[in-house]
Amino acid sequence: MPSTTLRDERRHGLEPFLHGIAERWRSWRERNRTLADLAACRDDEVARIAADVGISPGELRELATHNRHDADLLGERMQALRLDVEAVAHEQPTVMRELQRLCTVCEQKGRCAHDLMRDPGDPSWKEYCPNAATLTELPARP
Repeated sequence: MPSTTLRDERRHGLEPFLHGIAERWRSWRERNRTLADLAACRDDEVARIAADVGISPGELRELATHNRHDADLLGERMQALRLDVEAVAHEQPTVMRELQRLCTVCEQKGRCAHDLMRDPGDPSWKEYCPNAATLTELPARP
């Protein structure tokens, strides 16, 4: 019976690890597809796509090097600040896109994730977050 328990522990320890690898592989493939699609576009098409979302072609190309989960911490930070993510996205879509863009390219994700896990109310995030000024100006939910 102990070998079954040990086997179960190994399996349960291995599953999250394998899931993480699979998720990274999917993200890598998705990012490469996006880059390939963008590279296949003419410059005027890239400019039109960028204009449609309110960014420059250079910013669009930079964003294409990231994956769709790179702005996930923004939602967590907004929840910690009692900001309504859906309301901001609906009422101020340009502001929300800019928040997402800055979060996507931010190089402090590890620190942000750690701070959110440790103490979401700790104001030290304002020192490194590129969205600090905008997030502190948005109205919190009552």
